[in-house]
Amino acid sequence: MYEKLPQELKKRGSFCLWKYEERDGRMTKVPYQTSGLRADSTNKATFTDYATAISLRDKYDGIGIGVFDDICAIDIDHCIENGTLSAMAEALTEILEKYMVCPGKPVSHASAPGSYLSDDSVLTKISASKQAEKFNSLWNGIIPDGKSHSEADAALCAMLAFWCGGDTNQMDRLFRQSALMRDKWNRDDYREATLSKAVAMCAEFYRPVGKSSAYDDFNDLQQKVATLSPAENDRYPWNDIGNGRLFADVFKDIARFVPERKQWFIYDGTRWVPDTGALKAVTV
Repeated sequence: MYEKLPQELKKRGSFCLWKYEERDGRMTKVPYQTSGLRADSTNKATFTDYATAISLRDKYDGIGIGVFDDICAIDIDHCIENGTLSAMAEALTEILEKYMVCPGKPVSHASAPGSYLSDDSVLTKISASKQAEKFNSLWNGIIPDGKSHSEADAALCAMLAFWCGGDTNQMDRLFRQSALMRDKWNRDDYREATLSKAVAMCAEFYRPVGKSSAYDDFNDLQQKVATLSPAENDRYPWNDIGNGRLFADVFKDIARFVPERKQWFIYDGTRWVPDTGALKAVTV
């Protein structure tokens, strides 16, 4: 159980040991020092480091962490109902999540490029990815054991954030098609906070032609070019005209140049939008 504590908490926290003891006819947790003396919850000197506390765990009923320095805690009694958070605990968790970042998950500084895929293409791509099993489970409304509905919402949005290029409008449309959809999603504060946090936590976003690590995109591109047979096709002469035609035929579903407007347009999943400065076009 304790191995699941965040590493930062193990490193910086001050710990004690505790035993169940009867007081006034009821069992209560009594804190102890490693010496066997009582610990004082207001005195950091009576606490110890995590490694020392955990080494003596078998002699006690558990270990506890002191609320010292910049570490704070919220204690909610009887907050688990049938293996999930109670409504009150879940509501409180949602409020707190707006003001904190989970350990081990730094806020991303990646720039969201916007979506390169249609809604159907997003679903197809995810279903063919390594995330397929987890995605399909969440998509069908299956909430993982021990997780709340809101945590399941966040997990699904995290996956959509990557494949939708951080496009919250597309993420919202797709989420509403999932079995996780409920009335709570229509609350602006909850929906917007969940979507924006998913995008902020995304370390990278999907692009149609990825870097060297995106083998699936590279293979898709190879197959598409192979079907056009540019080496034997008179439509693609070995000059700039042939190269331009090949580019247009390969990427026409996501990027097109409009001569009348002298501007590139990118398909955002629902419509063609101007690509100011051709910033997206040059990445394909």
